[in-house]
Amino acid sequence: MSSISLKSFGIQALLIFTSLGCLAQKIATFEVTLQKPSYGIEIPVSVNLDEVTWASDTLLNLVEVKGINRINIPFQIDQGNTRTLYWLVSGGVSQGEKHIYELVKERPATHDEITASFNDGALTLHKGSKNLLRYYYKTVYPPAGVD
Repeated sequence: MSSISLKSFGIQALLIFTSLGCLAQKIATFEVTLQKPSYGIEIPVSVNLDEVTWASDTLLNLVEVKGINRINIPFQIDQGNTRTLYWLVSGGVSQGEKHIYELVKERPATHDEITASFNDGALTLHKGSKNLLRYYYKTVYPPAGVD
């Protein structure tokens, strides 16, 4: 009886691992070629999403393929007359540099959110726990005794 349960477990495990591979369904592949070196400056890129897929925005993820590595890329979808997918391409110093992206149907990756806080007359923008920018909107006087 134990051999039957082991076989049953093996079949169930096989089905689970097979179904996990089906979760990330590739919808499209995009190739972006930078004609000139960008020296680390990020280049905005867009594509008409309605021409690619009608899948819900909440089920889309964008990954950059670099050899065997797959890097989740932050993106934005603009809802207008047509849905437009926007992302930034990080270029290097090579002319004709190619970047390969895949749009996949899976739960999107999470990225640090940009948040704002107001404190003592200052507006501070944060990405995760890192401060990005601080703008003082009230007059701030120097401490007592400082001219």
